[in-house]
Amino acid sequence: MKPQRSVLALLAGLFFSSLPAGAQSVSVSIGDVNLATGTVEVLFSNTVAVAGFQFDVSGVTIDGVCCGATDSAGFDMNWNAENGRVLCFGFGVSIPPGPERVLLELAVHCDEGECDNSSAICLSAPVFSDLSANSIPTSVGSCQGFYSTFCYGDGSSTVCPCGNNGSAGEGCSNSGGSGAILSAMGSNDVVQDDITFHVAQGPPSVPGILFTGTVQASGGSGFVFGDGLLCATGMIQRMQVKFLDGAGAATWGPALQTQGGWGPGDTRHVQAWYRDVTGPCSSGFNTSHALTINFLP
Repeated sequence: MKPQRSVLALLAGLFFSSLPAGAQSVSVSIGDVNLATGTVEVLFSNTVAVAGFQFDVSGVTIDGVCCGATDSAGFDMNWNAENGRVLCFGFGVSIPPGPERVLLELAVHCDEGECDNSSAICLSAPVFSDLSANSIPTSVGSCQGFYSTFCYGDGSSTVCPCGNNGSAGEGCSNSGGSGAILSAMGSNDVVQDDITFHVAQGPPSVPGILFTGTVQASGGSGFVFGDGLLCATGMIQRMQVKFLDGAGAATWGPALQTQGGWGPGDTRHVQAWYRDVTGPCSSGFNTSHALTINFLP
C-alpha cells in the first residue's frame, strides 16, 4: 500500500476561501463496478482545472489506485485501505476541464460483511481544489452496487393480500411467520457468469422457482399475487425448480446466463416464488421481495 503524504500546503485554505461567481464545479460518481475482476471506476467532469482532491470510499476495501485522468496528469495517487480514503495531487500540474470521463480506477476486494448483500459502493466527503487552493463546489452521484432491492412485503410497497406484512426488507409473511428474503453474490459480469441467488426464510422442504422479468411491476411496488406480491413482470424467464431445504433456503447458480437469458448491458428484475400450502392467505404460494441487476456492457 502506498502511504499518504502530507499535502497541507496544497489543501490549506480549502474550507476558508471564497470562490468567484461563475460556474466552477466538479461532478464525481461511481462508474462501472466489476467485482469479478476487483475494479471500480470513478467518473468525473470539471469546469475548472483540478490541482488535487480527496474522497472516501465505502462498501469495498481499496487495494490500489491507478489510471484515468489522474494518472495522465501525473498526479501522486495515494489511498488508505483502513478508512477508504483516496488522496491525489500534483505539483505544478493539474487536470484540465472536460466532460465526464474516468477520473481513476480503484483495485478493490471484499472483506467480511462487504459485497454479500445489497450494500452499495459509495463516495463521500469529496474535496477538490483548483490551482489557487480554492475549494471547488462538488456534487456526488448515487451509490452503486451490482444489485438493488425493491418491492418489499413490509408495508412500504403494495399492501400484502391479507394483512400478512413481513418485517422490514422481507417479502410478505408466510406460514413460518417471516417473509422470504432474496440476495445475490458474485458479480454482474456476464462473461464471468458467476452470479448466484439465495432465498431464505421460506417454508421448509417446498418447491421454489427463481424467475426474472424486464419490468418492475407497478413502478416497483408490485401487484398482489397469491400470499405475496408479483414484483417482476414484462418478459418473464423462469429458471429451474429447487426444493428449499429444512431451513427454508435454496441457492441458484452460478452459470445462470443461459437459463436467465440476459446479456451484456441488460437489466433484469429477479424474484423467487415458492409453494406454501398452509400460508396465511390460503392461496397456496408466496414470493420473496425482488432484486434489480444491471449487467455490465
